[in-house]
Amino acid sequence: MKNNSEDAQIKAATLDTGVLIEYLSLDKEKPKENMFLKHLEEILLETDKYRILYIPSIVKSELLYITCRLKGWEEAKTTIDDFLTNFVILRVPDLDGIAARIKCKVPIALADCYTLAIGKFLSTPTYFINEIELSKKVQKIISEEFMIDLRIIERPATD
Repeated sequence: MKNNSEDAQIKAATLDTGVLIEYLSLDKEKPKENMFLKHLEEILLETDKYRILYIPSIVKSELLYITCRLKGWEEAKTTIDDFLTNFVILRVPDLDGIAARIKCKVPIALADCYTLAIGKFLSTPTYFINEIELSKKVQKIISEEFMIDLRIIERPATD
């Protein structure tokens, strides 16, 4: 019989800003980008694998300001609010200490630390797009010292 934490690990995931920005900015008309978009959807969005997708509130702020710079405030607000309708946005005081401990150990953005803190706090797989800041050494610290189920999504190779 599964316990509740095992059940939660299967049905919930935590997503980083980079994963969501990547998803929102991919061009379906470009074959490689469309292929990667389908890959992201298969992993995260259009399956029954995860029924709940968590993000920290700071990720919503990041999505808003990045989209605002490209499209203006009104369109950013509408686009991001619509996109995040099915996400659970967490504002949990307990995350502050976890995020601070992660930031103390690894040189990544504070917003990324909050995403990881949710993954630890809720015992969910936590998805990031592979980026320079997430070196193998950093990934090892996150996974082993903080016992976070870190999952890296690789971008497709470009020609």
